[in-house]
Amino acid sequence: MSRLIAIFMAEALLFLLATVNIRACAKGWLQATIITDAIIAGLTFSLIKWIAETGTLPEQVAYILGAMAGSGTGMYLTKHWRENEDKR
Repeated sequence: MSRLIAIFMAEALLFLLATVNIRACAKGWLQATIITDAIIAGLTFSLIKWIAETGTLPEQVAYILGAMAGSGTGMYLTKHWRENEDKR
């Protein structure tokens, strides 16, 4: 069960960071883009072998659900970033 939670959390973090990165790119925030790129690259590099060995159906479901949760959370958290800047 702890492996399922770890897979879920790792994917949630990765997709949350990817969502934040896309928002930062869209807003033209260089520093935020570079920082999230570096974290995404490091996390992906570390997880490639571990995720590649994921073979059971419950692990695959945890992987998919983690990705969904991370993207949704990232969109929710970044939806109103600096809204006042957009209104100027």
